[in-house]
Amino acid sequence: MSQDPYRRQGEESQELARLAQQGQARLQAAHSGEDRRARAAAERNLRTALGPVRGAPLKRAILVLLVLCVIAQIAGLVLGELVALDDLLGFSLRPFRFAGLFASAWLFAGYLFVPPMASRASVEAERAWVASLPFPLDWYFELLASEPDAAVRVRVELWWSTSGVDARTLAGILALFDTDSTVLEVHGAHASFTTGRISGMTGIRINRSNVYRNHRLGKAVHRLVEVVLLPIHRNAPLARVKLSRSF
Repeated sequence: MSQDPYRRQGEESQELARLAQQGQARLQAAHSGEDRRARAAAERNLRTALGPVRGAPLKRAILVLLVLCVIAQIAGLVLGELVALDDLLGFSLRPFRFAGLFASAWLFAGYLFVPPMASRASVEAERAWVASLPFPLDWYFELLASEPDAAVRVRVELWWSTSGVDARTLAGILALFDTDSTVLEVHGAHASFTTGRISGMTGIRINRSNVYRNHRLGKAVHRLVEVVLLPIHRNAPLARVKLSRSF
């Protein structure tokens, strides 16, 4: 007896719906994983950019351990010279010397390769600093969290409540910050400029690829605020400042 064709079509439809549902679940899981990786990378970039500004606890701890290890090595050499006549004691100290050399080498490599990441408390302190500025500093944290490159320029847009500074004055103030900065536009209550190139080079290569970091970006923006934006604001109050990347 042949199978009912309508029943067979219904079973096939149910199977396709089940397979489609499984595929959609896999897509959602993949997208969720990509979002988590993107958020983790952005946070790492942000904390690396703020490390030279706010301090990097892990890198500082590695440096302290490295210094202590080197001091212990020097002390061991001095002690070895003092007990050189005692062959048994000198032989017993050898394993500690080799262990110290091995630890020093690993700590030195760690200090070179570990990024200067700020703590989460330091990130919150940076947010408080931005909030304390007399003008909004838009897209600052997005700038620091962006993907690092060999070199980037920061595009800065300024808005005033009334009229701002003229192009000549803006160019002169920018020269105090960076002689490679370029004024793009000055028109009434709006102006824009780009900074010079801010390097993201680290001198580190892994698997024949250069390693880039935003470790100079945070300091550059802090200096921009102190040297350019605050003096401008004191004389021509800024209503808003927006930062973005410009290659």
